[in-house]
Amino acid sequence: MKFRMQPSQSKFYPYQTTADWLDYFRRNAPETLSVETDHRPLNSEEFARIATSIPDFQLGESSEGRTLRRLAGQFSDRFGLPEYSEAIDLFIREENRHASYLLRFMHQHGIPRERASLNNTAFHKVRKLLGIETILRTLVTGEIVALTYYSCLAKATESPVLQRICERILDEEDAHVSFQLQHIEFLNLQKSPTAAFLGDLLHFGLLNAALCAVWIRHHRVLRMRFSLFGFVRQANCDLSAAVHHGRKTALEMIDGRSRKIAFA
Repeated sequence: MKFRMQPSQSKFYPYQTTADWLDYFRRNAPETLSVETDHRPLNSEEFARIATSIPDFQLGESSEGRTLRRLAGQFSDRFGLPEYSEAIDLFIREENRHASYLLRFMHQHGIPRERASLNNTAFHKVRKLLGIETILRTLVTGEIVALTYYSCLAKATESPVLQRICERILDEEDAHVSFQLQHIEFLNLQKSPTAAFLGDLLHFGLLNAALCAVWIRHHRVLRMRFSLFGFVRQANCDLSAAVHHGRKTALEMIDGRSRKIAFA
C-alpha cells in the first residue's frame, strides 16, 4: 500500500537483534517523566473535548499483559531468543508508565477514571483468540492509532503538562511500533510468502476497523489535526512505513541458527 502522505513519526530504530531492543528498554527504564502540578486549569471547552476521551486511552495503556508475558516466554524458547521475555516485560512496564502519567493529569483536573470501555474490551478479546502474532498485531494497531491520537491530544488544550506527557508517550510509542513490527515480520519469515502477505493484509483490515471505532468515540480530539479521511490515511501510511522497516530489520536479525529456523 502506498500513500502520498509521509509517516507522522519518521524516527525508526535500527536495532538488528532482540538483544539490542532489550538494551534499549533497560536504558530507558529509569528515564521516567515527572508529571508536575498543572497550574493552568482547563477551560470548559478543553475539558469537554478531552474528558470522555483521555480516560479510554489511559485504560488501554494499563494492561497487566499476563497473556503476552506467557506467550513471550514460549516465543523465546521456540526461537532461542532469551532476551525477548525480559524485553516484553520492560515494554509492558513502559506502557503502564504511560497510564500513570495520564492518570496523574486526570486526577489534577478532576477527570474520572474509566473502568471499562467497549473499544478496550474488544481489543482484549481479540488478543486472546490466537497466539502471540495476533497479540502483537493488535498491540501495534493500538500503537499506530496512538501515534496519531497523542499528536492531536497535545493540541487539544493549552496545558504544557499534557503536551509534555504526549511528547514522551509519542517518543516511546514510536519505539514500540518498531520493536513489535520487527518481531511480527520475523514471524512472517517463518511462513510462505503468500501466508505472510495475507497476515499483513489482515492487519490493515484490523487497523481500519479500529480506526472507525476510534473516530466515533474520539473525533473531538482527532479533529484538532485531521478529518476522518486524513486520520485514516495517516494511520495507514504509518503502518505501511512501519511494516516496511520491520521487514528490513527482521531480515537483518536473522543469522546463523535463526536463519535455519526461518528458511527450513
